[in-house]
Amino acid sequence: MFKKLCIVIFAAVSINVNATSGITLGNRLDNLNEMSIPNALIKAQIERGDFESLFSLYRGLNQEKANVEYLSQSINVDEVVNKLTSVQQQVMNEAYNTVKTNTGRVLPVDSNLVPSGLIILGATPKLGILESRLEQTYRLAMLYPDIPIIVSGKGRKAGEVEADYMHDYLVSKGLDSQRIYKEDVSEDTVGNAVFTYFRIEQEPALQNIKDWLIVTNNFHAMRALFNYQRVFPINMHIAVYLAPLLPEGMINPEQDKILRDLVASEIRSDSNQQFLQLLKQTWFDAGSYSFEGKDITSQPCPILTEMLLHHELYKDKKEALTLSFQCVLRMSS
Repeated sequence: MFKKLCIVIFAAVSINVNATSGITLGNRLDNLNEMSIPNALIKAQIERGDFESLFSLYRGLNQEKANVEYLSQSINVDEVVNKLTSVQQQVMNEAYNTVKTNTGRVLPVDSNLVPSGLIILGATPKLGILESRLEQTYRLAMLYPDIPIIVSGKGRKAGEVEADYMHDYLVSKGLDSQRIYKEDVSEDTVGNAVFTYFRIEQEPALQNIKDWLIVTNNFHAMRALFNYQRVFPINMHIAVYLAPLLPEGMINPEQDKILRDLVASEIRSDSNQQFLQLLKQTWFDAGSYSFEGKDITSQPCPILTEMLLHHELYKDKKEALTLSFQCVLRMSS
């Protein structure tokens, strides 16, 4: 179909091909039209906890589709656009299938983590999603009766702090309140990860715990693990338990559709790329007299600094949070 096209790719179309390689636009379009991604690859990425690869795959497909659509006024690219759309849908379908299959299990599947502490992530109370997380946390707390529990989340609903609700819910079921520690600053998943880490660091009873199991709903597990693995230092071990979408006994006839839509939303979310941008800190290199990007993955304090500078949910709170977390101002000796 495209073999007769001899147009060389120009810089305006950011397809990753060396301009001197002789590959034409026709070659590139043919290559995209013949694209094949095994479902087993998508499943493996999720089950080993590699959400970044899955997200990057989807984002790459989105970028290629935008590149191809840029050409639509000059040539007929409908076939390639349809192919890329189909592959994107395949990614989301297999992600849904994998998440559903692994509900009630732990990711990464080969982690073999025996938790020394539980972290439950907040959500809007009384809709069923948070209650499902709480029911599974209670079950795990009974299975591991001697480990502490961090309830993480301030939330964005005025007048109701998620951490308070989670604490009271678990205590009402009979758990000792002294096992439960509140993190009541975070308003999103990145904040959950960052402020949970500092809650651990500030609490002597938690400081030596290195093996943490996160509890969240199945649809949210990929992104939660993605965030925590990149915020917590590498000597801390993280896995995530996939709670059902809704608690046992709560029935919604649209539950499968809701789960499918939520999984797709997690993969498409702009917050994934925004989080990766937070992990790149601009730093002046005195040797080269230039500003360079520095990878701050697994460095909680620099990540917090970037959040206070750039994150929409936290930058207007930088004064209070800087005072609360003194490492932001710590100077090297």
